[in-house]
Amino acid sequence: MKYGFYKFYEIAEEIKKNHERYFSEINDKTEDYVLDVDWDCYNALSQAGHLYAAVMANEDGLQGHMIFSVTEHPRHRGIWVANGESVHVERAFRGGEAKALESIAINSLRLLGVREVSFTWSDKRQGEWLNKLGYEPSHTVWTKKLGEYNGK
Repeated sequence: MKYGFYKFYEIAEEIKKNHERYFSEINDKTEDYVLDVDWDCYNALSQAGHLYAAVMANEDGLQGHMIFSVTEHPRHRGIWVANGESVHVERAFRGGEAKALESIAINSLRLLGVREVSFTWSDKRQGEWLNKLGYEPSHTVWTKKLGEYNGK
C-alpha cells in the first residue's frame, strides 16, 4: 500500500472518480440528506491552502482517503485546527491500513502547524473507530434544522 498527503486539488480527480462508489451506501442509509459535494468549493479551498487529503492506494487504485479543512481557530489567533470533512476506506483495508492512513494524515497536519483535529459525525460506528485511534468526544453539538437538504 502506498500513502500520500496532498493539497486536495492535486488528488481531486482520483477522489472524485471514486466518489459515487464510495458514498452510495451513505446516501442509501441516510434520511437527512443526499451527499452532494461542491467540488468547485473544495478546489477553491485547496488552492487557498485550506483543504488537504491523505490517500492510500495500491495497484488497483485508490483504496481510501481522509479530507481535512485547515483553518485558523476563530477564537484563538495563531492556533490552526483541522476538521475531518470526508473519510472512506474500502472494507478490505479497514484494519492496519486505515490506521496507517490516519497516522500519515495526523503527522502531515502536525507539520502544517495544526494543533487540533476534529470530526463531526453522526455515525456511531465511525466514532468508535476514531475512539480506537485516540480521539475523544470533546464538544456537544446541538443542531436545529432550518430547512431541507436536497428535498429530504
